Parts: sequence; C-alpha cells; structure tokens
Amino acid sequence: MKIKVFFLLIFAISMQLSAENSLKPWESGAFETGKYRNLFVELGYSESEVDNKLQEIFVSLFEGPDKVYFEVGDSMAYVSDIKNNDVRSEGMSYGMMTAVQLDKKEMFDRLWRWSKHFMQHQEGAMKGYFRWSCKIDGTPNSQGPASDGELFFITSLIFASNRWGNDTGIDYLSEAQFILNSSFEKTDGDRVTPLIHPEHKLITFVPTGFGSNFTDPSYHIPAFYEVWARWADDGRAEYWRECAKKSREFLQKAIHPETGLNPDYSNYDGSLLNSDRIIGDAFRFDSWRVPLNITIDYTWSAKDKEWQQDYGKTFQNFLYSQGIDTYVDQYNVDGSDVTEILGAGGFTALRHSLGLVSTSAAVSLVSTHDKKDDFVHKLWNAKHEPYEDGYFDAYFDGFLRLFSFMALSGNYKIITPKEEVHLYISFGQSNMEGSARIEAIDTLDISNRFLVMQAVDCPDLGRELGQWYKAVPPLVRCHTGLTPTDYFGRSLLETLPEHVKVGVINVSVGGCKIELFEKDNFEAYVETSPDWLKNMVKEYDGNPYQRLVDLANKATSEGAIIKGILIHQGESNTGDKDWPIKVKNVYDNILKDVGMQPNSVPLLAGEVVHEEQNGVCASMNEIINELPKYIPSAYVISSRGCGVARDNLHFSAEGYRTLGKRYAEQMILINNKNR
Repeated sequence: MKIKVFFLLIFAISMQLSAENSLKPWESGAFETGKYRNLFVELGYSESEVDNKLQEIFVSLFEGPDKVYFEVGDSMAYVSDIKNNDVRSEGMSYGMMTAVQLDKKEMFDRLWRWSKHFMQHQEGAMKGYFRWSCKIDGTPNSQGPASDGELFFITSLIFASNRWGNDTGIDYLSEAQFILNSSFEKTDGDRVTPLIHPEHKLITFVPTGFGSNFTDPSYHIPAFYEVWARWADDGRAEYWRECAKKSREFLQKAIHPETGLNPDYSNYDGSLLNSDRIIGDAFRFDSWRVPLNITIDYTWSAKDKEWQQDYGKTFQNFLYSQGIDTYVDQYNVDGSDVTEILGAGGFTALRHSLGLVSTSAAVSLVSTHDKKDDFVHKLWNAKHEPYEDGYFDAYFDGFLRLFSFMALSGNYKIITPKEEVHLYISFGQSNMEGSARIEAIDTLDISNRFLVMQAVDCPDLGRELGQWYKAVPPLVRCHTGLTPTDYFGRSLLETLPEHVKVGVINVSVGGCKIELFEKDNFEAYVETSPDWLKNMVKEYDGNPYQRLVDLANKATSEGAIIKGILIHQGESNTGDKDWPIKVKNVYDNILKDVGMQPNSVPLLAGEVVHEEQNGVCASMNEIINELPKYIPSAYVISSRGCGVARDNLHFSAEGYRTLGKRYAEQMILINNKNR
C-alpha cells in the first residue's frame, strides 16, 4: 500500500511539474534553434486538425466568398481592404508575407508586380517608397507612404530571395535593397525622410513631414531588423542590429506597465503624442498588432525575454480582468474607458473584435499567465463572421487571425537561404604554404563557417584528403605554418551573410617556381629540382596543379561556388620578366579545367616582402605589379609594412595576419562593386 501511495505521489508531482513547464515560454529563439512551437498541438489538437484549420483560415481570406485577394490579368493581383474599397501598402505587403510563408510563389509575384507598377515611386523625392493607398484600378488615393508597408515589403522580399532565389524572374533581393538604399538617400528634402528616424533609430509613422516626428508602436517588429542584418546584404548589418535594440527599448517605454496596453501613436521617447492634429493616444485598431509583433520577436530572437514574458502576462491579465469573452477593442492605455469611440467601415461601436482575440491568443507563446491556454482555445473556436450590428472586417480581422494562427502553429517562420560555400583556390610557394609558427591566437575564435578542404592526408590531425574541416591551421600540409589564407577567410566572413561559408583549398610548395603549376611543363621542372622539393611534390601525387584542380572540381560538385583565386609566389622567379605571362597561363588553365569562363573570377596576387622591410626579393614586386596588364581580373595585394621574419624572405606570423586581411579587404571591395 505504501509503495502504491508513493508512486501516486510521484505521478502527481510529475504532472504538476509538467503543467508548470507547459506555462513557460521557450528560452531560445528560432534564429538560434531553428525550431518553432505548435501550441495548438501542445494543447491537444492533432496536427491534421491544425493543418486543416490553417488551410480553412487561408481559404476564407484569399479564396472564399469574403476574400480580399483578386487576380488581375495574367501576372498581377491585389489585396483590398474591402470595407474601404481600396488597396493599401499594408495589405499588399501582408499578402506577400503570407505568400512567402506558405510557399506560394505565383501569388507573391502577382502581388509584387501590382505593388511595383501602381504603388512604388520609381523616381523623384519619394523614389523607392510606396503610395499607401490606391483605388482597385491602381489610381492613387495618396502619393505618400506609410512606413509599415515598407517594413513588410522589405522583409517579405528578403524571405522570397532566401526561399526562391533571385534568378526566377524577379531579383527579390535587389528589390529589397532598392527600397533600403532609396530610404537612406532621403535627407528631408521636399520633407521626405528616411524610413528609420536617423537620430532615434526608430521607424517613423510616415517618412514625410509631420508624420516623421513620431512613431506607431505597432510598426515595431525588432525581429525584422534582425532579418535585414543577416540577409539584406546592404552593408548595414550593425545598424540594423542597433535598430532592433532601440525598438525593444522603445516598446518598454511605450507600453503601460500595469495594463500592457499601448497607444496607437507615440513620441519617440514612448510618451503619449498629445496632439491636436491626430487621434492616437488610446489603445485602438493599430495597437492590436503589438502583442503579435512582440510574439514574433520573442519566438524568433528571444533577446528581451524577461520583459517580454512579463508583458505577455500583464497584457493577458488585463484582458482577462475585463472578461475573456467580453473585453472590448478600445481602451485608454491605463485601462480606463475611452471617451471617444473611433468608428470603422461606417460603424461606431466597441466590440469584442476578432483581430484582438487573435493577437491576444498569439501572445500566449510569450506569456506565463495561468489562463494563457484559454486565449488560445478562444481563437481556435472563433468565427470570422459579421458582428451583431452587421459590421464585418474581412481584411484587418482576417489578416490578424491568419498571422496569429500561423504563429501559434509554428508556421510564421524565419525563412533562411540555402547554405552556400564560397570557394577560394590558393596556390604558391613558401609564403602561401606558411613558414611562420602557428600561435595560440591563430587557433581561437575560428568560425564554423570557415572551412578548409584537406589537400593531403594528415592522420595525426584526423584529416583525410578531399574532406572539409573547420579551418584550424595548418591549412596546407600536415606540418606547415600560418598562411595568408588563414586571416583572409576569417576577415572575409565578417562581411558575408550568415548562410554563406568560406571554403579554401591551398596547394602550395615551398621554394617552387611558377613552372611547378604549368600543367604541360611541370614534369620537366620537377625532374631538375632538388630532392627536398621532389619530396614535397610527392605529397600531391607528383602533380600539385592537378591536385588543386581535382579538389576544386570535387568542391564544386558538392555545391561550392568558386569566387576567387589567391596566389603568393614569385620569390623563386625573381627577375623573370615572363612571370606575368606564366601566371596568366596557369590562371587560364585553372579556369578552363574547373569549367569556368576566362577572367570570370578575380586573381589576388600578393607582393613578396617589401623593400621597406629589406626584402631580399623585393625587386620582384615591380614584376608582380605588372600582372593586371595581362589579366584584367587580377589585383595586387601590397606587402608594405607587413611584419617579416629574420631572413627577410618570409613574413612573420603578424605579417601573415596583416597580409591575409589585405587579401580579404580587396575581395570585399570586389564583392561590394559586384553587389
């Protein structure tokens, strides 16, 4: 009997702990984990039920009798705010976000073509921005933009680039960059400003005139800036991360600490607008989006966990105190009743609106409120139908219902690009092979995105020929030293999107002439070489050039993309005025043998130890600098000031670090030019 009681007690405790754990939001975001919760399934709904419900909600919004999506001709479509009989940048960008999230490319492209053709300014002071409202035939109702439209356009275009690539008819990433770059060109001329306020680093209500002096809390989705930082590829990654940080700080100021309510509009310091020109000091229609936006930021980033969890609990607690079936959709931010009720669609009334029912359920992913599950069930059972007075909002209620359901079911996701490996082929003699001793600093903080394909078998290192490894030196043969490629890869990675890896293949032989890499003449050169060089050549099966090409072809067959060729060679050819021609022949042969067009990737050639460092072969630099005359895609990397070893022939470890960074700096310039 005692044993039975004991096990019952253990079971009860475990059930209690399980219940307590179910109340806890996840501690890490999807940027880190790649995982999403399906709260409906956790609450007992089956996956098939959830999938069917999501499809039902989508169909009601995009295909049913009350749809808001309408196709135009063979290539366009628009989303209409039915109750106002117009097309809004908000709705078009919402439609595009829906399409990319649910992998509906044709729908996305149709909406984008309509947006670009009818709504986006292609020139003038507002170039890049979108008319916030048009008639359904495309005639503008307004020339001015509303910043939330641009926010969703940019993010959905980046996601489209990640999901479908940029070579299927629309260059999605370039379109996103056009909006971003156009925004940064605004200097308040003609009263048109950047999308993000330059001083506050917060999104404007509208980037023109009076509207640029304040913000809308419902426009703040910090996670979107995290997306831009990773994949906009516009050179502003740190700026966007700072904007995300500022946006989270702003929300803490703008949201009432006791109710969780926020105003529709506010000053940049979070205080109420108190303007006689616009009504925006209460929690009304725009404000319904804030709990959903905070939920998205939490589930993707989880960078403001403690405050956001407290917010979710506070917000749901206030609504629950008003009655989970009876809370209304307009309040003063302190929770008191509004004295003026704003109307919509010709109706003026307080309602238990589906849009707010939806977003208050979504925040259950963040909340620790003990009734949070009740909010989720309320959304599941909610109907999208006219209210008792006949008012019906297919558009705004519909999108908030869809987005909230997507979030709760784990279907509102970060769309990451397919992983890429940018490959750099390296060859040369001892300064590319690496003669400096590898120091502790050279083995630390190496990104998992920096890879080396092993050029020889190294059992002691646990490395096999032709396999990829994290690029911990040595990168050439088993006992070689630090090379320029070490810090080339490290530095280059800092400027590349997170889905891009840098892979290097380095086949170099100390003391060799360029003739070793001449595919048709190397044997004669090796035959007359000293034994020590022959022994090194044997490690590459007697043909370093072929090893380099074979490895490059193996890498590309696995999906790597050759982006450049690095050479550091010339000491053994000092005074050879034909050296540039010989290098050109090697370069041309490499490109041909890896299936690439002539001059299709840059050749980066480093100088030997400079004359200012008393380089014993410094005279060769004059010949090396002739290389761009023979190879249009060649760039010479200066060795001036790079640290040298005592022999004045090789670089020191610090010299290799500096030289490698210079190779990277040149490649970054090339990438920026090609962007």
